[in-house]
Amino acid sequence: MEVQHPHMLKLLGDYWDKWAIELGPFETLNLVDWAFKYNNELNRYGVHDDGLESGFVKLCNAYARKIHSQLIPMMINILRAESDPSKCLETDFDGKKKTSMPTQLM
Repeated sequence: MEVQHPHMLKLLGDYWDKWAIELGPFETLNLVDWAFKYNNELNRYGVHDDGLESGFVKLCNAYARKIHSQLIPMMINILRAESDPSKCLETDFDGKKKTSMPTQLM
């Protein structure tokens, strides 16, 4: 593991440098998951790497930025649509008014 690990880190770093901008949030999340599992395997073999842990934190932050950049506009659109009751309220069979906003937000 100690011999192969520097090569794995170089591959991971090169991959991130080349594709970080292109990766969507879920691809980034897959990379976060892989880095987490890989770090756990290293620890199991007695190899500890602060650089990998630091990179893992950076990947987590990148994922958070990417997912927020997609979720915030969606939430704003849902809230804007809900601000006009004539567009958002539906009437059920009992004549009660309801909205689907909580479901859409979740």
